[in-house]
Amino acid sequence: IWFNIQEYDSPARINFDISKPKLWKSFFSRSLPYPCLCSVQVSGFPIHMPFSEVRPLIEAVHSTGVHTVDVSNVEFALAVYIHPYPQNVLSVWIYVASLIRNR
Repeated sequence: IWFNIQEYDSPARINFDISKPKLWKSFFSRSLPYPCLCSVQVSGFPIHMPFSEVRPLIEAVHSTGVHTVDVSNVEFALAVYIHPYPQNVLSVWIYVASLIRNR
């Protein structure tokens, strides 16, 4: 588990290199060691696009191929955030992922 300690929290502006201690802080340390829990491997995509109609959103999610994972214990996650702007402009963020529990 890593904490983003960067100035920005927008996915488009985040540097995802967790090897840089000025950008990311590990939750576990010597005083709180990793408890060796099962891991869940997250594979997914953030999608950001303007909203005009639903069909392009569905096509964008489908084009990621996240749904094509052929493993019996796969679970899927989907989150959507819509931000309104003046003049009926809508910005849509879609996060889609496949989750596979490893033992």
